[in-house]
Amino acid sequence: SYNRPLLVAYINYFGAIQTTPSENMLMMLYQPDLLPVHHHIMKAISHHAITSDAALEFLNHIIDTHTDDYTIIQAIFALESVGVRSLFTLINLLKTDNSHCLIVIEILGRLRHPTAIPHLIQKLLTTPTDTKLEQALIKALEEIGTETSFAALNAWHNTYYAH
Repeated sequence: SYNRPLLVAYINYFGAIQTTPSENMLMMLYQPDLLPVHHHIMKAISHHAITSDAALEFLNHIIDTHTDDYTIIQAIFALESVGVRSLFTLINLLKTDNSHCLIVIEILGRLRHPTAIPHLIQKLLTTPTDTKLEQALIKALEEIGTETSFAALNAWHNTYYAH
């Protein structure tokens, strides 16, 4: 048994102070039986993952090995605040993790990084039409908003919807 509000306060504190000991404490606090606070831990560790390879690897490890879908989703969402450093992981998830693909696509769109364009286009080319996934891919490419993303969308549209 634990005092949840107090534990959440400590998690938030360790997320905010950006030191190696606080990062290590967050990783130690992560326990499978503390499921109700996993999202707090993921959010706090994401602040460290902006600059810390160990924290980024921790999030990757959770995504790769955890069996609880809620925790995996929280770790994926935490990658968004990591920014560009999370692109490699997100792009790999786009290619390999169909169960969380929609979330990954939305995050890649919000990150607006051109590196994601060819990977989103490749996914679009292999996605059935008139699906939520197709719509999410189109929206993500629009959100990236570069000349390259719009050219790729136009070429895709002209190929697949030409009458």
